[in-house]
Amino acid sequence: MLDRLSVTITSHTVSTTAATTDEIKFGPYAGGMISIPVGSSITTLTWNTADEPGGTYLPASDEGGAAITQTVSAGKAYQIPTALYGARAIKPVVNSAGTVGLSLKG
Repeated sequence: MLDRLSVTITSHTVSTTAATTDEIKFGPYAGGMISIPVGSSITTLTWNTADEPGGTYLPASDEGGAAITQTVSAGKAYQIPTALYGARAIKPVVNSAGTVGLSLKG
């Protein structure tokens, strides 16, 4: 099976600040999933975006001005919010530092 423009990152570092969370170069992708490992203490994701990879990150808001956040649980996978699909670079800031898995689809 041909799996074009897809990438899986099994260990992506996330932290309690955008400055210390690894960047996701999201521009070439049209969606994806984020997986919270079994045993993880991560319960919230607050999304940040930048105009370009390596740029200045700002908290992401939806069309109504609300922060784009997700409540998550260990041992589950979640869709990256559709409100972020136009972003070139994203970072999930979490309540407890750790690692997550990513699956990005072109």
